Parts: sequence; C-alpha cells; structure tokens
Amino acid sequence: MPADRATTTTGTLTLHAAIETAFLNNPGLQADFAAFRAAALEVPQASSLMDPRVSYMQFVEGVQTRTGEQEFVTTVSQMFPWFGKRRLQGDIARSEAMQVLQSYRSSMLELRQQVQQAWYRLAYEQAALALAEEDKRTIEQTLEAAAVLYGSGQRGRGSLLQSQTELARIENELTGYPARIAALRQEIGRLLFVDEVGDIPPLDHRNATGLSLPDAESLISEAIALRPEIERFRLREEQAELRHDLARKDYYPDLTLGLNYVGVGDRPDNPMGAMAPSDEGEDAWGVSVGFNIPIPNARRRAAKEQARRKLEEAEWRRIAQESEIESEIRSVLPRLVSLDRQLEVLHENLLPLAEEAFATNQSSYTSGQATFIDLLDAQRTLIGVRRDLTRTHRDYLVTITDLERAVGGSLTTEELP
Repeated sequence: MPADRATTTTGTLTLHAAIETAFLNNPGLQADFAAFRAAALEVPQASSLMDPRVSYMQFVEGVQTRTGEQEFVTTVSQMFPWFGKRRLQGDIARSEAMQVLQSYRSSMLELRQQVQQAWYRLAYEQAALALAEEDKRTIEQTLEAAAVLYGSGQRGRGSLLQSQTELARIENELTGYPARIAALRQEIGRLLFVDEVGDIPPLDHRNATGLSLPDAESLISEAIALRPEIERFRLREEQAELRHDLARKDYYPDLTLGLNYVGVGDRPDNPMGAMAPSDEGEDAWGVSVGFNIPIPNARRRAAKEQARRKLEEAEWRRIAQESEIESEIRSVLPRLVSLDRQLEVLHENLLPLAEEAFATNQSSYTSGQATFIDLLDAQRTLIGVRRDLTRTHRDYLVTITDLERAVGGSLTTEELP
C-alpha cells in the first residue's frame, strides 16, 4: 500500500540525501517500480500449463453393451503445448518485464536530474541573496558617510545621490529573492514528496571548479552501453525474435491427453437377485490422445509477419535513439567546455583582480587618496564578479546534469556541491 507523505526533512540536507529521499518517496517513481513488479508476475503466468479440464456426460438413454448399460462418462484432460512454446511465452513475458524495468531506470535518471537542477538553482538563489545583502550593507555604509560629508558642507552630494540610487536598486532586487527561493523549495519538496525541506547550503564560489571530462566519442560509447532507453529497444528486438519463433511453433500441433471413466450399470438380462456374471456391470477406464490441426491460415501468416515488422521497428527505434543520444552529447559538450573556460577566467583572473582592486581602494580611502565612490565601485565590482562566478558555477553544474542524463550515469564518484 502507498506510504503516507513524509512531513519534513530535518537539519542540513545534502544533495545525495535529497536524491535518496526522492528515490524512496517520489510517487511517480514508486508507481513505475510497482509496474515492474506487476510485469514480473506475468512470467509464471505465461509459462504455466493451462488448467486441466474435467467433463461429465450423463446419457439420457443408456448405451447398451455386452457388460451392461453405459450410464455416464467422466473425462479429465490436459493440453500440452508443442515443445518450447511455454518457454518462449515465458521469455516473451520476461522480456516485457525487463522493458518495464528499463522504463523505471529511465525515470530514476530523470528524477535525479530534476532534483539536482532544482537543488543547484536554489543554492544559487541563496548565495545570490547573501551577496545582495552584503552589497546592501556596503551601500548603506557608504550612504551614511556621504550624508555626513554633505551635511558638513563638504563635496558629497554626488556620492549621496549615487548611494541613494544604488540602495534603491538593491532593495528592489532583494524583493524578488523570497518568492524564487520559496518556489524552488516547493519544487524540491514536490520531487522529494515531503511537506517541508531541510536547510540547503548556498553555492560557494570558492568551490567553482570544473571536472576533467572524457572526449565525445568515449561519452557516446558509454551512453550507448548505459542508457536504459537503448537497453529497452534491445529488449524489444529480442522480444520480437521470440515472438517470431513462437509464431513458427504455432504451425505444430498441441497435444491433449485425457483419462476417461465410464460408469456401466447391470445387464438387463440378469434376473433380480441372481449371481452376476464376472463381466457384468464393471466400470471402464480409457485413455484418449488428441491434437489440433494447425492450418496455415491468414492468422498464422499474419502473426509471423507482425513479429518480423516488430523486429524491424525495434531496430530502427534503437538506431534513432542512439542518434539522438549522440546529438545530445555533442550539443552539451561545447556548452560545458565554454562554461569551464568562463569558470577558469573568473576564478583565476577576474576574482583575484577584483579582490586586489577592492583592497587597494580600501587602503587608498583610508589614507585619503580615494573617494567614497571609488570604494563603492570597487566593492560592487568585487560582489559582481563573485555573483558572476556563482551564476556560472550554477550553469556549469546544471549542464553537468544534462550531460549525465545524456550519458545515463554519473560523471564523477564525488558528490558535487
């Protein structure tokens, strides 16, 4: 029976724990697994013998024989399919169950990608919110200093107006974060099937590093070996071949064996009370053998042709899926390479330069060699670079999930942030 919905995930929630929770709780995924278990139960049904038949015939008028009158006939019979038919039927059902299992695996990959992408987007929004709040605090400090200068009659009106403008802009930006964060938390809760999601740490721009990835050809080969969609079409090809073999065996007869019991009454010429002859009134046993005559009609010919067409369809669908996978990987990889280069430039070049520029302006301002506007610009440039680095890190991680979905497996043994 379906389990009740979990109330909450408490404490700090890691990405790995979120994925595991989704695998355990998500109702769509659980439905796919239940479908597989149901399909697996078709195997013993398909490969089992049909039930034996029992029939009883009562003669309205008895059939006279030398030993007496036949009154009834009881028959027990069992049909045995031609050699190999039951095995083929079981293999066809097993192949069908394995195809449902591949659909379940595909749903797992899809759910994993959805959780990862929602997770990274939420982690980014939280990091961006923290940077915006830091930006606001810096502007407020600058605004206070500019107001003091302007109040004392010194040249501070330009700094005051710019600080007020920047403060209004950042306050307007901050109003959008709560709704986006709430929507992403709700999305993660839906995927995990929980009412409340635990704490999720924000993205840290200091961890913004790329992965070492194989070349496209290696990834394509790995994807063709791993993707459950490819395996499902392979199983369809195998199933079509099994159906073709079964259609050929349908041209051979099925055997029916029966055991008959005939109830025989007393001889009519035997006087009442007289000793019965030794051959009078004895019930009879019999064995029957029967088989159907498989006429090569339109039904059997159509079954063979249908199996052949199904095999052709499965082969073409597998080829189409392989081509689609190759296209996915070749389209994602350049995006990933570009984002990796952007991460490197931001992390190795722009961020150190922005940090150095801010430190220099801070020192110059303290010594009276720089203005408030210079210090504000340097601080906001540093925060902007950190925000760009965090956004690029998010896009890189989201693109990694696209590539992992295209390949059908994780590209690293370590948990990504």
